Amino acid sequence: MKIKFTLLSMSCVLMSFSQSDSCITVKADADVFVLNRPGYEDTNYGNYFDLLSNAWTYSGDISIARSLIHFDYTIPAGATIDSAKLSFYTHVSPHGNGDHSGNNASYIQRVTDPWEENTATWNNKPTTTTTNQVTLAQSTSPTQNYTDIDVTDIFQDIYDSGNNYGIMLRLQTEAVYSRLVFASKEEANTALHPELTICYTLTSAAIEEEESALNIYPNPSNGNIFIEGDNLEKVTFYNSLGQKVLEQTLYDSKNEIHLSDQIGILHVVIEDKQGNIKTVKHIVN
Repeated sequence: MKIKFTLLSMSCVLMSFSQSDSCITVKADADVFVLNRPGYEDTNYGNYFDLLSNAWTYSGDISIARSLIHFDYTIPAGATIDSAKLSFYTHVSPHGNGDHSGNNASYIQRVTDPWEENTATWNNKPTTTTTNQVTLAQSTSPTQNYTDIDVTDIFQDIYDSGNNYGIMLRLQTEAVYSRLVFASKEEANTALHPELTICYTLTSAAIEEEESALNIYPNPSNGNIFIEGDNLEKVTFYNSLGQKVLEQTLYDSKNEIHLSDQIGILHVVIEDKQGNIKTVKHIVN
């Protein structure tokens, strides 16, 4: 999974040099399905390994399931979201919910009320909005992964609202027998957890604020620079052609970097321990 993340993050970075963009990739930090079944409407399923978009019968009772998913991330003020891509992965359900089946075309909707993973139920589920909802087509195989779903408008709306309550996954037509089943964040294989990648562009003011938080100095430099910040993991330098010229692990809150035989504009890509990516420009005289 580390290799996959690195390739994905680097592709975002390489495309963003001319725009001072940043990309972040995060896994779900909270998810739960809620169940409309007689006698189970107040039951919480926050510790289950499955996310369901489901209409089925159990012991003769019709059961409707919807899922809530939340991603914890930070985007600086004054940013525009260029893209948001969401990925869900199938797995072998430990609870016997099976594979995708039936007329399971679904919606992804923005949640407009707060909820908690360990207390959410059908009877107290949050409200959602159909504005900019995203359609998932009916599955073409029982174990289909749904990757790189374009949810840009939803996450721009989340950003603009100032309230990140996450998203809901639900069937378009909640009629038996129809089901999508994905791995939740409780799945042992973390590579299968719901994943979100957001790339955004900063305004000039936001870029200055972002760079000041990192405190890269001096800029311009003679090739000897310092990088200060919290929870930093590594730094990579690229020249104006996008070629890597140096990669270095960052161990301390203050790191000294020595660049040799490099003149001109360099693109500095900094990754923190949470996997967040920041890019800045640096001039070597």
